[in-house]
Amino acid sequence: MRVCLPLAEGSGGGAYSFYRNLRAYLRVAGIQYTGDVTAGADLVFANAWTIPRATIARAKRASATARVLHRIDGSA
Repeated sequence: MRVCLPLAEGSGGGAYSFYRNLRAYLRVAGIQYTGDVTAGADLVFANAWTIPRATIARAKRASATARVLHRIDGSA
């Protein structure tokens, strides 16, 4: 399985903190991930409203069978 995490790494909190922890988990679990939406993935992970719809559309064009997981937290 390959996961697309389309938010670049950052030093802030909020979504950046969530993605940082998720990347750490995926590394430990041995699950491949990429930030490149054109690389093809099985799962595209969108956190709250931080990922523009056009970015998700590009990821889907790269891999038509990819599923989109949209996490909505209390800030949405």
